[in-house]
Amino acid sequence: MILKLLNKISFSRQLLFVLMTVSLLPLIISSVLLVGVLNVNLRHRSNETASIQLQEMQVKLDDLFGKCQSMFDKVSTDYRITRSLIDNSGYLDNSVYLELYRSVNSLSVGIDMSLYDAGGRQKFTTNSSSAPASLPVGMGVLYKANKSDDMIYYNIGNTGESNNYYMYLAKNLYHGGKISVGYLLLSLSESTFGSMLPSTVMDQSSALLFDLSGRAVYSSG
Repeated sequence: MILKLLNKISFSRQLLFVLMTVSLLPLIISSVLLVGVLNVNLRHRSNETASIQLQEMQVKLDDLFGKCQSMFDKVSTDYRITRSLIDNSGYLDNSVYLELYRSVNSLSVGIDMSLYDAGGRQKFTTNSSSAPASLPVGMGVLYKANKSDDMIYYNIGNTGESNNYYMYLAKNLYHGGKISVGYLLLSLSESTFGSMLPSTVMDQSSALLFDLSGRAVYSSG
């Protein structure tokens, strides 16, 4: 097709066409190479930005969990807290609530703190919008907390235990250092994890947080 068209035009125009083609070829090649280099550069910068953002989130998570651990250690040795789980007289209630609110306010947003007795009955909570509830001690977060003396992490995920929270942090409480009297529970909500995300993640992309079992804890998108 192109050859037929070239045969119909004069030699001078054929020569002009060839010269134009030859002169444009380096420009086309350089443009293709430039686009390739730009794509590689953009991917590299994108990876660097994502890596920095992930490091920032990790630092914030480590800081939050470190504060939670320190708070657990402090509250679990508070005589008023552990005593209130076996004392039903009510004379400790005000001081217990004051300590719970003071402790949870020192953490991140979207966190509630609750105290459960040894039978799984909720006795105190900073979540004023929910009615007192119970959690099973033979399964779930309290069961896991009962099997450890350390703070445990519990991914709620799709277990159906809560529609408002994404993760529990819990610890078994002892009165006098010997008798297990109940559990201290921190409930982390969507806003807890959302507050740790850089604004660029919130506006332009999404972030996923997984536990060590590979189950999703939080998704921003």
